[in-house]
Amino acid sequence: MRRQILLQTLFIISGLWSVISLAAVAPTSTRYFIKSSQEHINIKVKNGADETYMAQAWIEDLEGNKVVDSLSVLPSVFKIKSQGEVLLRLFNKNKPVQDDREHMFYIVVQDIPPKNTKGEINAIKIAYRSKIPLYYQPEVIGEQSRSVFAEKLIWSMKDNHLEVRNTSPFYFTIVSLDDEKLSGMNIIPPLTSFQFDAITSLPNTFRYVNDFGAFVSVNID
Repeated sequence: MRRQILLQTLFIISGLWSVISLAAVAPTSTRYFIKSSQEHINIKVKNGADETYMAQAWIEDLEGNKVVDSLSVLPSVFKIKSQGEVLLRLFNKNKPVQDDREHMFYIVVQDIPPKNTKGEINAIKIAYRSKIPLYYQPEVIGEQSRSVFAEKLIWSMKDNHLEVRNTSPFYFTIVSLDDEKLSGMNIIPPLTSFQFDAITSLPNTFRYVNDFGAFVSVNID
């Protein structure tokens, strides 16, 4: 039997380091921000394994398409020693985008398991792919705060389903309603409405992920 390499993708949205620890190679932060005026930002990647790994890095949009025209990561392929760190650089190419709202992408880092040197013919290697949120913020956002707008989300019932309207320029990731954890990726884009199909009553509270990766509870008026 040939040695198999399996791929597992980790979505890092909650700031839980136990999730990051599953991957041998992963960024050290749970989210990144770049303003339209910045030429680049640095991304520190750490190898927590006992072996040297090769790894790849790239940018994806929310639909999983690779982004090449507006943002890029260098080096895109790199070697990282056991317990070592590598500094990647994310470049902003300043391509035109809607400048009235935040834009969300993913920084993707995939480790490449080392070759089997112990003669284990049937060994299974798992390649982990970490996807870390990246927020691109036009200058028009200025000093506006995500936390302030969290309290201005408009919650209502529509056709017997819960709906939330986001009138802000920010993305919101909702993780729970009335302390009940939600399944799936409940990401509300700026200036849009989002429907929770499985929720049929108006909750009293919700939790979202703030800019530091923490869960913040907000009352619904």
